Amino acid sequence: MTQRRLKPSDIFYSQDSIMNRFRHGQAAGKMIGETLDDLVESRTTVDSIPRISVVFRFGKWISFDNRRLWVFKQFELMGGCFDIPVQETRYWYNDKYSTQNGGISIEIRGNGHPGGEWYDMYIANPDRYRNGRRGQNVNNDVANAFTSFMPESKLKRASTQRFAQLNSWNQYRGNRRVPTLMMIDPIKIRYTKDVIFQQSLNWSQVQNRCRELLHSINPTPLVVYQAFEALWVQAENEVLWVLKQERKIQVRCLITEDNDAFVDCVREGRPWLDISDILRSGHEIQIVD
Repeated sequence: MTQRRLKPSDIFYSQDSIMNRFRHGQAAGKMIGETLDDLVESRTTVDSIPRISVVFRFGKWISFDNRRLWVFKQFELMGGCFDIPVQETRYWYNDKYSTQNGGISIEIRGNGHPGGEWYDMYIANPDRYRNGRRGQNVNNDVANAFTSFMPESKLKRASTQRFAQLNSWNQYRGNRRVPTLMMIDPIKIRYTKDVIFQQSLNWSQVQNRCRELLHSINPTPLVVYQAFEALWVQAENEVLWVLKQERKIQVRCLITEDNDAFVDCVREGRPWLDISDILRSGHEIQIVD
Protein backbone atom coordinates (compact mmCIF):
# COMPACT_ATOMS: atom_id res chain seq x y z
CA MET A 1 0.00 0.00 0.00
CA THR A 2 1.22 3.46 -0.94
CA GLN A 3 1.42 6.38 1.46
CA ARG A 4 0.63 9.86 0.15
CA ARG A 5 -0.81 13.19 1.23
CA LEU A 6 -4.14 14.52 -0.06
CA LYS A 7 -6.41 17.46 0.64
CA PRO A 8 -9.47 16.30 2.63
CA SER A 9 -11.63 18.20 0.13
CA ASP A 10 -10.26 15.96 -2.63
CA ILE A 11 -11.49 12.81 -0.86
CA PHE A 12 -15.11 11.64 -1.07
CA TYR A 13 -17.28 9.82 1.44
CA SER A 14 -18.40 6.25 0.76
CA GLN A 15 -21.51 6.24 2.95
CA ASP A 16 -24.66 8.33 3.18
CA SER A 17 -24.48 8.71 6.98
CA ILE A 18 -22.24 8.23 10.01
CA MET A 19 -22.72 7.94 13.76
CA ASN A 20 -21.51 10.91 15.78
CA ARG A 21 -19.21 8.75 17.93
CA PHE A 22 -16.18 6.61 17.14
CA ARG A 23 -16.67 2.91 17.81
CA HIS A 24 -13.17 1.46 17.79
CA GLY A 25 -9.61 2.18 18.91
CA GLN A 26 -8.43 4.64 21.53
CA ALA A 27 -11.16 7.11 20.53
CA ALA A 28 -14.00 4.59 21.05
CA GLY A 29 -17.05 6.39 22.46
CA LYS A 30 -15.66 9.84 21.71
CA MET A 31 -17.78 12.24 19.67
CA ILE A 32 -16.34 13.24 16.30
CA GLY A 33 -16.78 16.93 17.11
CA GLU A 34 -14.70 16.48 20.25
CA THR A 35 -11.85 15.14 18.11
CA LEU A 36 -12.19 18.28 15.99
CA ASP A 37 -11.88 20.31 19.21
CA ASP A 38 -8.68 18.39 20.05
CA LEU A 39 -7.18 19.35 16.68
CA VAL A 40 -8.13 23.01 16.97
CA GLU A 41 -6.81 23.31 20.52
CA SER A 42 -3.59 21.39 19.68
CA ARG A 43 -4.26 18.45 22.00
CA THR A 44 -3.62 16.25 18.98
CA THR A 45 -2.35 16.65 15.40
CA VAL A 46 -3.41 15.51 11.96
CA ASP A 47 -0.41 13.19 11.79
CA SER A 48 -1.07 11.58 15.17
CA ILE A 49 -4.60 10.47 14.24
CA PRO A 50 -4.61 7.03 12.53
CA ARG A 51 -4.38 7.43 8.76
CA ILE A 52 -7.47 6.97 6.68
CA SER A 53 -7.39 4.54 3.77
CA VAL A 54 -8.35 5.76 0.30
CA VAL A 55 -9.08 3.95 -2.94
CA PHE A 56 -9.13 5.53 -6.40
CA ARG A 57 -12.40 4.64 -8.10
CA PHE A 58 -14.86 6.40 -10.42
CA GLY A 59 -12.09 8.89 -11.19
CA LYS A 60 -11.75 10.15 -7.62
CA TRP A 61 -10.40 9.28 -4.17
CA ILE A 62 -12.92 7.56 -1.88
CA SER A 63 -12.52 6.58 1.77
CA PHE A 64 -14.44 4.12 3.93
CA ASP A 65 -13.08 5.81 7.07
CA ASN A 66 -15.90 8.30 6.97
CA ARG A 67 -15.86 9.59 10.55
CA ARG A 68 -12.18 10.52 10.49
CA LEU A 69 -12.63 11.99 7.02
CA TRP A 70 -15.47 14.16 8.37
CA VAL A 71 -13.16 15.48 11.11
CA PHE A 72 -10.38 16.28 8.64
CA LYS A 73 -12.77 17.99 6.23
CA GLN A 74 -14.07 20.31 8.97
CA PHE A 75 -10.51 21.08 10.10
CA GLU A 76 -9.60 21.98 6.52
CA LEU A 77 -12.65 24.27 6.29
CA MET A 78 -11.38 26.04 9.39
CA GLY A 79 -7.99 26.51 7.77
CA GLY A 80 -6.27 24.15 10.20
CA CYS A 81 -4.67 21.88 7.59
CA PHE A 82 -3.83 21.84 3.90
CA ASP A 83 -3.44 18.08 3.44
CA ILE A 84 -3.42 14.88 5.48
CA PRO A 85 -1.47 11.60 5.36
CA VAL A 86 -3.45 8.76 3.77
CA GLN A 87 -2.90 5.11 2.93
CA GLU A 88 -3.74 4.16 -0.64
CA THR A 89 -5.35 0.74 -0.91
CA ARG A 90 -7.09 -1.43 -3.48
CA TYR A 91 -9.73 -2.80 -1.13
CA TRP A 92 -13.32 -1.99 -2.07
CA TYR A 93 -16.37 -2.76 0.09
CA ASN A 94 -19.37 -2.87 -2.19
CA ASP A 95 -21.78 -3.60 0.65
CA LYS A 96 -20.64 -0.48 2.52
CA TYR A 97 -20.83 1.94 -0.41
CA SER A 98 -24.15 3.70 0.26
CA THR A 99 -23.64 7.35 -0.70
CA GLN A 100 -26.47 8.86 -2.72
CA ASN A 101 -24.67 12.03 -3.81
CA GLY A 102 -21.31 10.75 -5.02
CA GLY A 103 -19.73 11.17 -1.59
CA ILE A 104 -19.91 14.97 -1.62
CA SER A 105 -21.57 15.19 1.79
CA ILE A 106 -22.68 12.93 4.61
CA GLU A 107 -25.40 13.02 7.27
CA ILE A 108 -24.69 12.59 10.98
CA ARG A 109 -26.83 10.14 12.93
CA GLY A 110 -27.34 10.25 16.67
CA ASN A 111 -29.43 13.47 16.95
CA GLY A 112 -27.60 14.95 13.96
CA HIS A 113 -24.99 16.79 16.00
CA PRO A 114 -21.27 15.87 16.05
CA GLY A 115 -20.64 17.17 19.57
CA GLY A 116 -17.80 19.42 20.61
CA GLU A 117 -17.81 23.22 20.49
CA TRP A 118 -15.68 24.47 17.61
CA TYR A 119 -17.92 22.97 14.91
CA ASP A 120 -20.82 25.11 16.15
CA MET A 121 -18.69 28.21 16.53
CA TYR A 122 -16.84 28.09 13.25
CA ILE A 123 -18.77 26.02 10.71
CA ALA A 124 -22.40 25.38 11.62
CA ASN A 125 -23.04 28.98 12.73
CA PRO A 126 -20.40 31.15 11.01
CA ASP A 127 -22.62 34.25 10.88
CA ARG A 128 -22.75 34.36 14.67
CA TYR A 129 -19.11 35.40 14.92
CA ARG A 130 -18.61 37.21 11.60
CA ASN A 131 -17.23 40.25 13.44
CA GLY A 132 -14.58 38.12 15.09
CA ARG A 133 -13.01 36.77 11.90
CA ARG A 134 -9.53 37.32 10.55
CA GLY A 135 -7.95 38.39 13.82
CA GLN A 136 -10.42 41.11 14.76
CA ASN A 137 -11.44 41.37 18.40
CA VAL A 138 -14.36 39.19 19.48
CA ASN A 139 -16.81 41.75 20.82
CA ASN A 140 -19.76 41.48 23.21
CA ASP A 141 -22.28 41.11 20.38
CA VAL A 142 -20.48 37.96 19.24
CA ALA A 143 -20.29 36.64 22.79
CA ASN A 144 -24.03 37.24 23.22
CA ALA A 145 -24.70 35.45 19.94
CA PHE A 146 -22.79 32.40 21.16
CA THR A 147 -24.61 32.23 24.47
CA SER A 148 -27.95 32.55 22.65
CA PHE A 149 -27.55 29.19 20.91
CA MET A 150 -25.35 27.23 23.31
CA PRO A 151 -27.13 24.64 25.51
CA GLU A 152 -27.57 25.64 29.15
CA SER A 153 -25.01 23.03 30.19
CA LYS A 154 -22.35 24.77 28.13
CA LEU A 155 -23.07 28.37 29.07
CA LYS A 156 -20.64 28.21 31.98
CA ARG A 157 -17.89 27.14 29.58
CA ALA A 158 -18.56 30.04 27.22
CA SER A 159 -16.20 32.23 29.18
CA THR A 160 -13.85 35.07 28.28
CA GLN A 161 -11.11 32.48 27.89
CA ARG A 162 -13.11 30.61 25.24
CA PHE A 163 -13.63 33.75 23.18
CA ALA A 164 -9.96 34.62 23.57
CA GLN A 165 -9.16 31.18 22.14
CA LEU A 166 -11.44 31.89 19.18
CA ASN A 167 -9.74 35.23 18.61
CA SER A 168 -6.30 33.57 18.75
CA TRP A 169 -7.45 30.98 16.22
CA ASN A 170 -8.68 33.73 13.89
CA GLN A 171 -5.32 35.50 14.17
CA TYR A 172 -3.51 32.26 13.36
CA ARG A 173 -5.87 31.61 10.46
CA GLY A 174 -5.67 35.20 9.19
CA ASN A 175 -1.90 34.98 8.79
CA ARG A 176 -2.09 31.92 6.48
CA ARG A 177 -3.24 31.37 2.92
CA VAL A 178 -6.07 29.07 3.88
CA PRO A 179 -9.55 28.43 2.44
CA THR A 180 -12.31 30.91 3.28
CA LEU A 181 -16.06 30.30 3.44
CA MET A 182 -18.21 32.85 1.60
CA MET A 183 -21.68 33.18 0.09
CA ILE A 184 -21.28 33.90 -3.64
CA ASP A 185 -23.56 34.40 -6.64
CA PRO A 186 -22.77 31.55 -9.11
CA ILE A 187 -22.88 34.09 -11.96
CA LYS A 188 -19.57 35.46 -10.65
CA ILE A 189 -17.83 32.06 -10.89
CA ARG A 190 -16.19 30.81 -14.08
CA TYR A 191 -15.87 27.26 -15.42
CA THR A 192 -12.62 25.29 -15.47
CA LYS A 193 -13.75 23.03 -18.34
CA ASP A 194 -15.11 23.84 -21.76
CA VAL A 195 -17.36 20.80 -22.28
CA ILE A 196 -19.86 18.75 -20.26
CA PHE A 197 -20.50 15.27 -21.66
CA GLN A 198 -24.06 14.26 -20.78
CA GLN A 199 -23.47 10.54 -21.21
CA SER A 200 -20.85 10.50 -18.46
CA LEU A 201 -23.00 12.37 -15.93
CA ASN A 202 -25.54 11.26 -13.37
CA TRP A 203 -27.92 14.19 -13.59
CA SER A 204 -29.93 13.03 -10.58
CA GLN A 205 -26.77 13.40 -8.46
CA VAL A 206 -26.19 16.85 -9.95
CA GLN A 207 -29.74 17.88 -9.09
CA ASN A 208 -29.43 16.52 -5.56
CA ARG A 209 -26.18 18.44 -5.12
CA CYS A 210 -27.82 21.66 -6.30
CA ARG A 211 -30.73 21.13 -3.90
CA GLU A 212 -28.24 20.68 -1.09
CA LEU A 213 -26.44 23.94 -1.92
CA LEU A 214 -29.69 25.87 -2.30
CA HIS A 215 -31.83 24.47 0.50
CA SER A 216 -29.70 22.73 3.16
CA ILE A 217 -28.90 24.59 6.36
CA ASN A 218 -25.24 23.51 6.37
CA PRO A 219 -24.32 22.27 2.86
CA THR A 220 -20.91 21.04 1.80
CA PRO A 221 -19.51 24.16 0.08
CA LEU A 222 -18.74 24.50 -3.60
CA VAL A 223 -14.94 24.58 -3.87
CA VAL A 224 -13.76 27.61 -5.83
CA TYR A 225 -10.32 28.88 -6.82
CA GLN A 226 -9.50 32.56 -6.47
CA ALA A 227 -6.83 33.03 -9.12
CA PHE A 228 -5.75 35.87 -11.39
CA GLU A 229 -8.37 38.21 -9.92
CA ALA A 230 -11.26 35.90 -10.79
CA LEU A 231 -13.26 33.02 -9.27
CA TRP A 232 -13.22 29.56 -10.88
CA VAL A 233 -15.05 26.39 -9.86
CA GLN A 234 -12.65 23.60 -8.96
CA ALA A 235 -14.44 20.48 -10.18
CA GLU A 236 -18.23 20.73 -10.12
CA ASN A 237 -18.68 22.43 -13.50
CA GLU A 238 -21.98 20.70 -14.18
CA VAL A 239 -23.34 21.83 -10.80
CA LEU A 240 -22.23 25.39 -11.52
CA TRP A 241 -23.98 25.27 -14.91
CA VAL A 242 -27.29 24.33 -13.26
CA LEU A 243 -26.86 26.96 -10.54
CA LYS A 244 -26.22 29.64 -13.16
CA GLN A 245 -29.70 29.00 -14.57
CA GLU A 246 -31.16 30.28 -11.30
CA ARG A 247 -31.49 33.98 -10.65
CA LYS A 248 -30.47 36.12 -7.67
CA ILE A 249 -29.11 33.32 -5.53
CA GLN A 250 -26.02 32.81 -3.45
CA VAL A 251 -24.40 29.52 -2.51
CA ARG A 252 -21.87 28.55 0.14
CA CYS A 253 -18.37 28.40 -1.36
CA LEU A 254 -14.93 27.46 -0.08
CA ILE A 255 -12.46 29.91 -1.62
CA THR A 256 -8.91 28.64 -2.18
CA GLU A 257 -6.09 30.92 -3.36
CA ASP A 258 -3.72 28.74 -5.38
CA ASN A 259 -2.73 29.89 -8.88
CA ASP A 260 -0.61 26.81 -9.60
CA ALA A 261 -3.32 24.33 -8.61
CA PHE A 262 -5.85 26.32 -10.65
CA VAL A 263 -3.69 26.23 -13.79
CA ASP A 264 -3.12 22.49 -13.36
CA CYS A 265 -6.89 21.99 -13.00
CA VAL A 266 -7.72 23.89 -16.19
CA ARG A 267 -4.95 22.19 -18.16
CA GLU A 268 -6.08 18.69 -17.19
CA GLY A 269 -6.87 17.09 -20.54
CA ARG A 270 -5.81 20.32 -22.31
CA PRO A 271 -2.07 20.66 -21.64
CA TRP A 272 -1.57 22.95 -24.65
CA LEU A 273 -3.37 25.90 -23.04
CA ASP A 274 -1.19 28.87 -22.17
CA ILE A 275 -2.03 31.47 -19.52
CA SER A 276 -3.60 33.89 -21.98
CA ASP A 277 -5.92 31.12 -23.24
CA ILE A 278 -6.87 30.20 -19.68
CA LEU A 279 -7.67 33.76 -18.64
CA ARG A 280 -9.98 34.19 -21.63
CA SER A 281 -11.83 30.96 -20.85
CA GLY A 282 -14.48 29.96 -18.34
CA HIS A 283 -17.35 32.25 -19.32
CA GLU A 284 -19.32 29.56 -21.16
CA ILE A 285 -19.45 25.77 -21.29
CA GLN A 286 -20.75 23.48 -24.03
CA ILE A 287 -23.06 20.55 -23.28
CA VAL A 288 -22.73 17.67 -25.72
CA ASP A 289 -24.30 14.19 -25.97
